[in-house]
Amino acid sequence: MPGIESHPDFAKIKSWAEIIKPDDSFAPKLGIVLGSGFTPPAEIFESIKDMAFSQLKEFPVPGVAGHSGNFISGSALGVDLIVSSGRLHFYEGHSFRSISYPISIMAALGVRDILLTNAAGLINDKWQPGELMVVRDHINFMGVNPLANWPVDDPNSRFIDLSRAYNRKLSHMLELALSRNGCEPRVGNYVAVSGPSYETPAEIMMFKSFGADAVGMSTVPETILGNYFGINMCALSCFTNWAAGLNAQELKHSEVLEMGHKSSRLASMTIKEFLSIYASEIK
Repeated sequence: MPGIESHPDFAKIKSWAEIIKPDDSFAPKLGIVLGSGFTPPAEIFESIKDMAFSQLKEFPVPGVAGHSGNFISGSALGVDLIVSSGRLHFYEGHSFRSISYPISIMAALGVRDILLTNAAGLINDKWQPGELMVVRDHINFMGVNPLANWPVDDPNSRFIDLSRAYNRKLSHMLELALSRNGCEPRVGNYVAVSGPSYETPAEIMMFKSFGADAVGMSTVPETILGNYFGINMCALSCFTNWAAGLNAQELKHSEVLEMGHKSSRLASMTIKEFLSIYASEIK
């Protein structure tokens, strides 16, 4: 499996990682990327160092409401972890490679497991907005791949197997966390589009026929690159709205953020329970 050293921007990533970590004893095992509506559970998460994306030389900065853009080095229940609060998006003009910089930094810090979170439109009409879904698999409808034109000595190393893109053990921990919070675990397929416009009703009908349960504009580039680096990946989606055509309501980003805020307590509780399960599993 190719290492982080194969990254075309390895020198920058290594320097960013050195700035972000609090000290040489910091050894994160887990990385978390927080999407809209997701926050680290303050009652068990201890922040050691907080670094804004803008404080890192040449690091791109998110320009979307709901994405603060900072790295938090900390610990929870004795486990060192690195959190990316907010993410970069393809529709902002960032390349697929730069979108995945937070994942690359986590790889450089030695992270072996990553939890991705996102806000998503709900396609499965048997579920409800406000619920959370463990991502079983994804459909890349963004039209790009972060490994395209990846300059490596062995071009064949880019042909990675994604038949198990989302680690089963980590995904089971998420399901268990939802169950312990009294939620029916939703497990389904996430389709990623480029954005920024929302999908048309016809596109949603097509995605539904593909077997997609939710739609969003992130997560897939990070998952692909994480698998390339040999990191175990899992993902959790929060349904912030019905996808286009499934009800009469007009889609607005402000309402997506509002539903994300309403669901933030459940999301935080789920991450808290996941961390508890994770900590007990790795000790």
